[in-house]
Formats: sequence, C-alpha cells, structure tokens
Amino acid sequence: MSSNPQNPFLSSLLAYLKPSHRTLPEQIVGLFIFILFSLSVLFFNDWILNASLSATKNPWNLKNWWTLSAWGVYHLLFAISMWTLWRRISLLKLKIELSLFITQFLLQVLFFFCFFILEQNLLSLFVNLFLVSNSLLCILLFYKKKKISASLLIPCFMWIFYLLGASMSLCILNP
Repeated sequence: MSSNPQNPFLSSLLAYLKPSHRTLPEQIVGLFIFILFSLSVLFFNDWILNASLSATKNPWNLKNWWTLSAWGVYHLLFAISMWTLWRRISLLKLKIELSLFITQFLLQVLFFFCFFILEQNLLSLFVNLFLVSNSLLCILLFYKKKKISASLLIPCFMWIFYLLGASMSLCILNP
C-alpha cells in the first residue's frame, strides 16, 4: 500500500503508524505510566478540592463531576501527548519536554492549593499565568518534535486560558 501524495491526512496517518523504536510492551507500559502519573495529580487535586469544600462547609454538593470531566480530559490529553513524543524519541532528547510536562502538573497542584486552600485569588492568578506560559511553551516545543503531540495540547491550553480569565475576573470582582 503506497501513500497517496494527494491526501496529506492519509500520508501523515501512515507516517504516524509506522513502528516505534520501542517494543509494544514498552509502549503499553509507558502509556500506563504517563496516564497513571497524570491521573494521580488529578486525584490529588480532587482531594485538595474536597478538603477545601468540607473545611468551609460549602452547601454545594459538588461530587466534583466537573473535575473528573474537564480536568480528566485535560490530564489524559497531556499524558497521551507526552507519550506520543516518548514512543518516537529517546528520553535523552526529551529532557526539556519532560521537565515541562512535570512542571505543568506541579503548577496545577500549586494553583489548586492557592485557590482552594489558601483562598488567595491574586496568588492563584500568578500561578495561572505560569500555567498558561508553561502550556504555551509545551505546545511550541512539542510542535518542533511531533505535530500531533502539539495538537493534543491545544484543548489543554484553551482550558488553562479559560481558567486564567476566570481567575482574573475573580481578582477584579473581589479586590
């Protein structure tokens, strides 16, 4: 089966499906590790949110459905994006990208801590600015290595950018 030069989608899909330098069990374990890491951060943030809601005796009965939906999609996309890079490129060449991947999740934990536990809107806004810049830097660096990895990060960037706007409006409305 030859790639059709008239159909760029088909040729890019065939190029993506070509074998990696990693074996299939390595790829499966790697995907599991990236998803496990991402979801552990998600559940830690969920624990922070539950601790803050129970501490303030909030009347909302949020069983965090939005955390498991929007943030869950965010974490899965970020993990799959990093995995698509990892399966094609060695970790020695992905030092900066992997550092930004881990930094993104550390900044999320810091954002949840500042926003929900400390209830500091301005501090959480500054952390969110770092989140946005880190996410944009991830997209740019991932794009240089694999375009599909950067494409998976665009909804993540849009979500973080939405949170930046929400944090900014909270700072303006609650001086």
